[in-house]
Amino acid sequence: MMRRAWRGGVIIAASLTLAACENGKGEVYQRPPAEIRDLLRTVEVPLYMFGSSADTQSTVDASDPATIVWKITADDNPLMEFTATLLPEGDTATRVSVDVQGTGVGKYGDVQARLEKMGEIRTLYLISMTEAVDSTLDGRAYDITRTYPALISAGTANAGVFAPKAGNRPAP
Repeated sequence: MMRRAWRGGVIIAASLTLAACENGKGEVYQRPPAEIRDLLRTVEVPLYMFGSSADTQSTVDASDPATIVWKITADDNPLMEFTATLLPEGDTATRVSVDVQGTGVGKYGDVQARLEKMGEIRTLYLISMTEAVDSTLDGRAYDITRTYPALISAGTANAGVFAPKAGNRPAP
C-alpha cells in the first residue's frame, strides 16, 4: 500500500514537471528569438539516457527558423527526434517548448508506439531534454537531479518489462 502511494506521488511530481513544459506552453525566456536559436544550436543532448549498448549520436537541424530539431541515431539508425519550438513573445522574449517523436519503422521498430505505450519513459526523455534546454538558456550546468522523479517513475512503472525472464537469468 505504501509503495503505491509513493509511486503515485512520484508520478504526480513528474507529471507536474512535464505539464510545465509540454502542450505548447513551454517556458518564456527573456531573450529575442534569434539569440535563443543560436543558443539552442549548442544544446548537448543528454545521450546517457539511451544507455551504452549502442553508439548513440545526435545532430542538430536548424533549417526551420521556428524550430530546432535534435535527431538521435543509434548505430547509425534513426531512433527519435527532439523538437524545440520557438514562439516570439514580443521583441525581447521567446517561448520555448520541447517535444519528442520516435521513429515509426527501422532497426529499432516502432519507437513512437513504445513511447506512447510507456508514457513514463516518454516523460523521462522529455524532462531530460527540457533540462538540457533550460540549463543552456539559463547559462548553468545540466542538473541531473531534476530528472530523478521522472527516472524513478519510469523505473518503477516498467520494472517488470525489462527484467530477465525466468530461466534466462545470468548465473550469480
